Amino acid sequence: AAAAVFSYGMADVPWTLTREDVGKYDGFFGALDTSGRGAVDRAQALPFFGHAGLPPPALELIWALSSRGAAVLSRADFRVAMHLTALAARGVPIPQALPAALSRSAGAEPPLGAEPQAGAVHAPGPAVTAWTL
Repeated sequence: AAAAVFSYGMADVPWTLTREDVGKYDGFFGALDTSGRGAVDRAQALPFFGHAGLPPPALELIWALSSRGAAVLSRADFRVAMHLTALAARGVPIPQALPAALSRSAGAEPPLGAEPQAGAVHAPGPAVTAWTL
């Protein structure tokens, strides 16, 4: 029997974070940010994201998109990276540019020229400790 193949059009991808996503991702961030400095670096983040089973080039692209050139990820940047990782692990192609809806809903700085979006999630939810997608 043939396996089902799922194909995503980029317009069909759920880029906007839900409150549940934010709560889950903030829980992971808190577990990694043991010093409480409000940031995680590559040495902390990439091995964690590696649990999703993505190849190193995919993780590098996710880092580049979410960090915007910084050496560390803020809480909002981590939410972006976590969401991209979770979607990629489900077979969604990693975009070449950060979707504005994802950036806004994560509380990160929106890309230049991005339009504001109503209903973006900025409040953290309850912390979680399990690594599930």
